[in-house]
Formats: sequence, C-alpha cells, structure tokens
Amino acid sequence: MTARLEERPTGTERGLLWGLLPVAVVQVGLFAAPMAIMFLYSFWTTRNFQIVPTFTLDNYRAFFESWTYPRVLLRTLGTALVITAATLVLAYRSPTSSCAIPGGGRRSCSPR
Repeated sequence: MTARLEERPTGTERGLLWGLLPVAVVQVGLFAAPMAIMFLYSFWTTRNFQIVPTFTLDNYRAFFESWTYPRVLLRTLGTALVITAATLVLAYRSPTSSCAIPGGGRRSCSPR
C-alpha cells in the first residue's frame, strides 16, 4: 500500500477554507494594506506639508540620529507590555471569579 503525498481536501475542509476567505479579505484590507502603505510612505519625504514620492532614507536617518524617537518607541513598547500583562491577568481571573451567582447559588464551574 502506498500513501499519496497530496490528497484533495474533503468537502468539509474546502468549506472551512471558503469560510476563512472573508476573514482573510478583511485582514488584508484593514490591516496589511494600510501597513504596506505606511511602510511605503516612510521612504518618501514631505515639502510644505505635501508628500513627495521620492525615495529617500532621510526619515530613518532622522529617527536613529536623535535619541528622542527611539526613547518614545521604547516607552510605547513598555506600556504595551504592561497593558498586555494586565489584560492576561484579568482575563485569567475573570472566568473563575464569575462562577458565583448573586443570591448564594453557584453554577457549574471547572475546578481550579
């Protein structure tokens, strides 16, 4: 008996892939495309508050020459880390603390 390396997806798997298509379109349209545009804009310059589409690395040079921008970036990443940790702690505690029902009753909750 030989196993086929490539098997065709079953109907359920094909349906799952089609179900993920709208999510992928939304992710690309609302996240990936704007990020790509911002990345492209980072190489362009501005004159008189107008974007001039000429390729330059001046924006990155200005970012790394001054300590102000990296300091703000590090502070932002630190804040994001603290908020993420707090969210994880609150999300972990939330299901276990919601097991008590007002009036003295208890509903079924998974044991700790």
